[in-house]
Amino acid sequence: RSFDIRGCIGPPIASDSGFPEGDPMSIVAMLTVNWGYHLYMKIFAPNTRAYSFVDNMTLTARNVAMVAQGHFAMVTFSALCGLSMDEEKTYVWGLTAPLRKGISQLGFPCLQDASELGASMTFGAKIRNRIMKAKGTGMEDKWNKLRRSMAPFLQKLNMLPKVFWPRALHGSPACVFSDQYLLSLRRAATKALKISGAGSNPTLRLSLSGEMKNDPGFYQLSHCVATLRRLMRKSTDLLQMWKAWQEKYHGKAWPGPFTKITLCLNQIGWRVTNPPFVMDHEQHAWNLLTLDDKTLQWLLEDAWCQHMAWQTNHKTMEDLHGMDRYLTTYQVNKLLPLERSLLSALQSGAFVSSSEHSKYDAEKTPFCSICECEDDRAHWLLCPRFRHLRADIEDWHADNVELPACALYHLLIPRVQKMVDWRHTLHQLQDCSKVFHVYPPKVQTQHLFTDGTCTMPKHPCLRMAAWGVVCSTTGDVVALGHLHGQTQSIDRAELVAVIAAVQWSQEADIYVWSDSLSTVTTAEYIQEHRHVPISVENHDLWLELWDALMLRDGLVTCFRWVPSHIERALADDPFESWAIHWNGVVDELVSQWNFQRPAAFLQQHEDLAHTLDWWCERILQLRQFYFKAAAMTSSASNRSDTLDLEVIEIESDEGGQRASELLADLLPLTWQVKCRQTPAKVPGIFVESL
Repeated sequence: RSFDIRGCIGPPIASDSGFPEGDPMSIVAMLTVNWGYHLYMKIFAPNTRAYSFVDNMTLTARNVAMVAQGHFAMVTFSALCGLSMDEEKTYVWGLTAPLRKGISQLGFPCLQDASELGASMTFGAKIRNRIMKAKGTGMEDKWNKLRRSMAPFLQKLNMLPKVFWPRALHGSPACVFSDQYLLSLRRAATKALKISGAGSNPTLRLSLSGEMKNDPGFYQLSHCVATLRRLMRKSTDLLQMWKAWQEKYHGKAWPGPFTKITLCLNQIGWRVTNPPFVMDHEQHAWNLLTLDDKTLQWLLEDAWCQHMAWQTNHKTMEDLHGMDRYLTTYQVNKLLPLERSLLSALQSGAFVSSSEHSKYDAEKTPFCSICECEDDRAHWLLCPRFRHLRADIEDWHADNVELPACALYHLLIPRVQKMVDWRHTLHQLQDCSKVFHVYPPKVQTQHLFTDGTCTMPKHPCLRMAAWGVVCSTTGDVVALGHLHGQTQSIDRAELVAVIAAVQWSQEADIYVWSDSLSTVTTAEYIQEHRHVPISVENHDLWLELWDALMLRDGLVTCFRWVPSHIERALADDPFESWAIHWNGVVDELVSQWNFQRPAAFLQQHEDLAHTLDWWCERILQLRQFYFKAAAMTSSASNRSDTLDLEVIEIESDEGGQRASELLADLLPLTWQVKCRQTPAKVPGIFVESL
């Protein structure tokens, strides 16, 4: 073979090993070596089990003699391929003390834990996690870079789940460790971001800062659940292993992924009943394998909020019995960066007033200079100093001072029981996808028009969805129902309607018409490739559709898309007029059926809407009040004609930054590059300096 180096062909070199393509990173070559390794070991060391991942060769056996036999076979195979084993990286392990003593005679280090492909492996019944923890404790350079970075605060915050937590928690789905490790990561993050103020709870500070994965605890929880779901969908025997492990589990923690997932779920009030079924914190049963991603994400976030509420021990959070995430973060995306910083400081429990700072600062006074009483935040809502602030807020409610302390002091809204009852009602809705109003025919092709609808109220949790199926061949209503489950969305309603249409007949050819293009496209993909993509949304419903298609194997099942909300007069031919007419029929039918519900259901819906409006109005008023009070801090020192106001200190994430850096939060991340590269009359570097 000859080598081409910068266009120059070198002299030919004879070789009796390797692959003629000359690529040192050849995938085909490595795959051939792996395949040959497994085949060789199967013939010459049948009592061992071989594993391989690219250039990482592993074997296991039940006794020392078999391991020795397998080792010599591995060395022989390497010599045949012209390869050499890396003696420095080779190690052995055993599950018991006698095995470890015997296998050490091979001359290799006998380890009880090791880093394998980046993950922490434990060989034995004892839990070992030093390798896992070393990844998180060895990130000082990264933390220092984050601390010195001049990037906007939100951009630095978003780096936590994208850069820091993947490294610190890599391999965590199979490694058991205490919460103290997560606490150290939270403290390092808040310190690097300069948000570790006095009294601040790092869990609340990171979890309520926008994306909940900013907290390492929730990142670990979602990562462990997602990894288990992904592997169970790829490996069919993993579920059987989980079931066998669950039957013998009696509370003792063992190394491995099943102990880890059990501990993570127990932490948020969940429990494993019969794998893959789990019981959530509201006593609802779910199939962890088929549960759709949107519902799972919401359930985990809500459960994590309850976990945070249970763990808080702040004096002014004693009445935080659970936490409503929707109300606590209501319209937080509409706030300016400075307002989000002030809100985060309040919600995390940081000391923001002179009364709180006086506990460790002798120069601060805990009493109001006018009323001569304790100057806490509850007093601010009554104190004459802030009368003009309250008057500036439209329709200020005098009873705001009677709100729970967690809401009054920290804008943390406790769990609303009506919201819990509403979710329970949605969970109990009947699944009517198999309830049909007419018998399916045995002959003649049937054209079925499907549709789904969903209301769009002010509060997303109050959405109501329904679906329906109409047969244009006979003019009958085939099926009609309200969408069951907590996730009420139009895409799920459209899909349930298609499932009902496919399940209706198992003897006649059918054409299913839908005005949801994404639903039709995905259904055709599943029908063509004969499998459900793992990453598809509403995975549980698509599995039901695939099962229904399998029952119709041998019959014609066609999916067709029809445009929605088009006037019949705009049709170009009778066929289009026919399709538009029947699509309008099913659309009107489903829209009316969506509101045909029991009186108790509608009353519960109305009561919850009134409660949410009541809370939202007070939340917005309290936010305005605290933001105005914070603004007084900067202007109080410049006014000489005012009373001697107590200084209100609310810490900001942007403390010490210039106004231009705060403005950068509202611009695209690449605004500096665009300024320099976009041609204009004014030089880009001059605009950047402004």
